[in-house]
Amino acid sequence: MLGVVKGWDTPKGKQMAVYVIGDVQGCFKTLESLLGEIGFDPQCDQIILAGDLVNRGPDSVGVARWVLEQGEAVSAVLGNHDIHLLALLCGAQRSGRQDTLEALCAWSDRDVFSSWLLNQKFIREHGGWVVVHAGLLPSWSLEDAHGFSDELMSLLRGPGAKDFLKGYRRRGGDSETWETDLARYRFLLSVFTRMRICDEQGRPQMDFSAGLDEIPPGYRPWFEYERRLGERPIVFGHWASLGFFQRMGVTGLDSGCVWGNGLTALRLDDAQVFKVPTAKGDGILMS
Repeated sequence: MLGVVKGWDTPKGKQMAVYVIGDVQGCFKTLESLLGEIGFDPQCDQIILAGDLVNRGPDSVGVARWVLEQGEAVSAVLGNHDIHLLALLCGAQRSGRQDTLEALCAWSDRDVFSSWLLNQKFIREHGGWVVVHAGLLPSWSLEDAHGFSDELMSLLRGPGAKDFLKGYRRRGGDSETWETDLARYRFLLSVFTRMRICDEQGRPQMDFSAGLDEIPPGYRPWFEYERRLGERPIVFGHWASLGFFQRMGVTGLDSGCVWGNGLTALRLDDAQVFKVPTAKGDGILMS
């Protein structure tokens, strides 16, 4: 058991539950199935989406529309695909071969959804739990992580966002040698949204995406190092090759829905796990 947080009564007398849901990636039918499984009630429950709400799956518009309809009942930590969408919408990047964001970029409420994303964070807390998309450097304190998140969100909302997003994946990703403020920001964004492994000095290898048995020499998963956060339980997504993972004080929730491996939720109040299979037509490799 990684941690148990008691629920509480809302003003209406109902007990509220807080769930974290792994990478949805435009798989709206599967999300609907999971919401039914957990009995989600937006009047008294809360959901934190662990990033990568959109892209690769067939219905990013459906996911975005649902998010906007839930009001304050749904929040998120931003993932790399969410950042990619923001980059597309501001003209900083071009669509890739595997992207499925055309309909969302043409959607009449795309700017409303973009504004919603820009009001989210890269790290959230609830009842002792910490939620991020990819990970945290072991050397970061909780105060460090919140401060870096605030800096990045301020930059993304500002006039320099387009220049920042033009090349954040190419420069400042793996190195902590910051020649410019822009390189520093790109590094921080890559840690929050792309990191899976790092070396003993805390230097990430951002392009690695395989499983634990394929990690190159000199690197380990970011969560295997001693962390300044101590024993605070951390929930993350992003690492589909890892699948659902629960060990060493962390819970990985990216079970690979878009690859046909189902969608997973964690109820923070009692650490109960819920999972549903990928709905027909949602997964990339499914008919």
